[in-house]
Amino acid sequence: MLLLYIIILAAAAVFYPMYSDNLSFILLLILLIYPVLMAILLFITAKSVKIKTVPFPHAALRGEKINIGVQIKNPMPIPVLCCVITMLYKSDGDKKYKKYSVQVPLKAHCSENVVIDIVPNHCGTLKCMIKQATVYDLMGLFRWKIKLGVSSDIPIMPREFEIFADDKNNIHTDYAGFLSQNLSCSDPPDVSGMRNYRDGDRINCIHWKLSSRSEEYIVKEFEKQSSEKVLLIPDLPICKNYSEADRVLDAYASIMRFTVSAEINCAALIVTDGEVFSRLSPNNSDELDSMILRQISDISFGKELSLTARLSENYSDFSSQTDDFSHIIIITPHEKKEILAQFEQVSGSKRISVFNVGEKGAVGEDKNSDIIVYDIFNGKNFVFPEYFVL
Repeated sequence: MLLLYIIILAAAAVFYPMYSDNLSFILLLILLIYPVLMAILLFITAKSVKIKTVPFPHAALRGEKINIGVQIKNPMPIPVLCCVITMLYKSDGDKKYKKYSVQVPLKAHCSENVVIDIVPNHCGTLKCMIKQATVYDLMGLFRWKIKLGVSSDIPIMPREFEIFADDKNNIHTDYAGFLSQNLSCSDPPDVSGMRNYRDGDRINCIHWKLSSRSEEYIVKEFEKQSSEKVLLIPDLPICKNYSEADRVLDAYASIMRFTVSAEINCAALIVTDGEVFSRLSPNNSDELDSMILRQISDISFGKELSLTARLSENYSDFSSQTDDFSHIIIITPHEKKEILAQFEQVSGSKRISVFNVGEKGAVGEDKNSDIIVYDIFNGKNFVFPEYFVL
């Protein structure tokens, strides 16, 4: 637009000497004064325009829109052609900052609300910044930059999937089957209630006297023994990319959320600061949120050794972390069966389960091993194994 105006002004200056009337002089004078007037008005308006950003969210979910609001107020009687606000953002896994621009015209004495939508693709930290806004005069000849200097680091949380303890996905209520299989008859667990028989229940859990009076089998439910503890190992170091790390974190957060709500004694062994192992046992949702935030703030993967392999080679250093757990669950996108066999030998746990969040068959399964591998990722969603017992 500025180039076009210069061409018009040059044409007026060329044709002015060719005419002796005042019209050509007035036209040239207007063309000379007008840009100066526009520049002065733009300067005054830009100094008066108020731009306020709504506080950035404290956290967001991976794959869901983040709405960042910006309020623009023009108190002057002079309209503005447009106001352009540009946001730069980069999430973990992105090599460069991405740019998102939105422009809105400003009428005189008006207030406009602008919403910037961005979608984080990976768990971790999303870095956002709005350095400046740019306003243009009515003709688009000049622009003025308004410094904002707003920035924030937004933690991007995993996408959790729901786990139900019902007929189709019997995790907690089927605990009686596991107890009846592992506890001796001399030390029977306390009965907490009765319910109808479901597929997968063990025969020795059936209450035969009550069942004889009913048309259906009645099964005894047992109290969960406090000595039964679950250890969750999200094997992030073995992940090759952020997509695999996302799936590990999604499954890890989902299972931990369920154990907290179901009051199951569960802890997680994670890696912080790249090398330090931490055992965390959340007692409520707030503690779990802090625990997940701590994990995603230091996502580290692509190591030579997986977390499972490192624990296997240095188990004596970490035995105090894991020796009191009866069930260990490893979440991994791929792992060699040799590593799992080695971990099985040194851990001494009663049960070891592996949740494969990679492609089906990506985890090496040894038929001679007691470790059970569950393929819980079908390429798009998580499918929790039916009748799995924590």
